Amino acid sequence: MNKNSRSVAFLFLIFIVISLTDCNESDTIKGNAFRWDAMIGTDSFPGISLAITKEDYFIVDSASGIYYSKDYGSHWSKGNGPSDYIYTFAMDSSSNLLAGGYTNLLRSTDHGENWNIFPSFGSVGSNISSVEVKKNGNYFVSRSRDGIYRSSNQGATWDTLNSASYTGLITSMIFNSTGDIFTSSGRFGQGIFKSTDNGNSWLKVNGSSPWPIVIDSKDNIYGVGKSYFLKSADKGVTWDLKNYIFDPDSSSSSGLYSMAVDNRDRIFVGCGGPGVVLMSDDGGASWQPVGIGLSSGHDIYKIAFDSKGFIYLRTSERIYKSSIALSDIE
Repeated sequence: MNKNSRSVAFLFLIFIVISLTDCNESDTIKGNAFRWDAMIGTDSFPGISLAITKEDYFIVDSASGIYYSKDYGSHWSKGNGPSDYIYTFAMDSSSNLLAGGYTNLLRSTDHGENWNIFPSFGSVGSNISSVEVKKNGNYFVSRSRDGIYRSSNQGATWDTLNSASYTGLITSMIFNSTGDIFTSSGRFGQGIFKSTDNGNSWLKVNGSSPWPIVIDSKDNIYGVGKSYFLKSADKGVTWDLKNYIFDPDSSSSSGLYSMAVDNRDRIFVGCGGPGVVLMSDDGGASWQPVGIGLSSGHDIYKIAFDSKGFIYLRTSERIYKSSIALSDIE
């Protein structure tokens, strides 16, 4: 190995070490003591989904059904309805809750107390990977067998939105302020697609396939993979990709399933394998670990916020809550 080759290898090693250091825990955030507290009782219904409504009602999945809490997780009750393996929740403007599972698409009109199957959607027999509600009231549902469906009448009827160039197999869907739709295919590997006509046609805008994509109040779009961070500041026309190791074990089955933006446009990413949450308050230019107390080896499936500014993490073992509200941190 010549001198130049050794120099390149040495610099690459430094990059790896620095990147791995970013996935370590930190017990402070901007000088404030910070930890993740396991919420009592939530280890009795492990799962992958969590939703917090605008009324601060909590909805979670479990192997035995859907549970809800109306007191910030102090007490939990089981909802009435069919049991299913729930992948995702959504809420429309009328506070109706939607739940996408392996077998059915469900709806609750009473904050999770009772759930009913959409008869028009039927039993799908393959997992619903994404459920979203647009500002115009349209429901969008993606299932792994045959792609994206749209309803403009709260689920009474459904239109198929796939095309020869786009099967619509996705793990994440977002809407910007002008109504454009963006999807990412995650494990399906199809890339990021955009629609400017409410899903009638689609254009591939990036070849990367981050599992989660999110959008902030300025319409900046963000996505992460195990070793990269992706950003677009112009509605998906151009993309900035930066190398960053969010998951140091590239051979592990752990995934980067969770990414969220709070009401101050701070970005949060859950690193599955190490059990660490990273935060960026500068649009992804830099990252810092936040909080201690998470168990390693458990994927972080969801990141959610209540109206008080507390953060909640849905892991495969239980739910965690931040010890302080981020609204108190400048």
